[in-house]
Amino acid sequence: MAISVTFWGVRGSIATPGPDTVEFGGNTSCVEVVCGERRIVLDTGTGMRLLGQRLLRDRKRVQMSVFYSHMHWDHIQGLPFFTPMYMPGTQIDFHGMKGLQSALLTQMSEPGFPVSLGDLPSQLSFNELAEGARVRLDDETTVTCARLWLADFRGRVRLLEDRPGVARDLGPSDEVVLEKSGVYTVAVEMTK
Repeated sequence: MAISVTFWGVRGSIATPGPDTVEFGGNTSCVEVVCGERRIVLDTGTGMRLLGQRLLRDRKRVQMSVFYSHMHWDHIQGLPFFTPMYMPGTQIDFHGMKGLQSALLTQMSEPGFPVSLGDLPSQLSFNELAEGARVRLDDETTVTCARLWLADFRGRVRLLEDRPGVARDLGPSDEVVLEKSGVYTVAVEMTK
């Protein structure tokens, strides 16, 4: 199975579009991983809006699993601007730390945002994960959550085949390890 990775956003803390960020981009954390027919999104920072625009151009029904490394603003702030979420037939399964659903409901509610998450026509589900949790998405794709260097549980995610593999925490950064016939590390938050 082929894996493709697209970085829609890699910035931390605040989006910084402009000529100084052209090389790495100015959007906050959002990484799309496509494993065969399975679409996985890692964090929904401001890059999520661009992913939504691309999916609309593709004119396909949107089905995806979203995994959050943690619920800081820069990792969730693009979700309200993900246009496919406002369309019937869109299906999104959200996975993240304890308080996931509450954090997203609060983000998308008055007075901070005019549209409530509960009023959307898309099908949304929420799954709280703990360190070591394994989520089997299909016969070939399993997501395993591991602890980052950060103080509380913040989900480092591994996508792997049904066989043991090697993954390392590389230090105090949000990262995702993609494991498929070898180990690949994808940083979902970088600064220059």
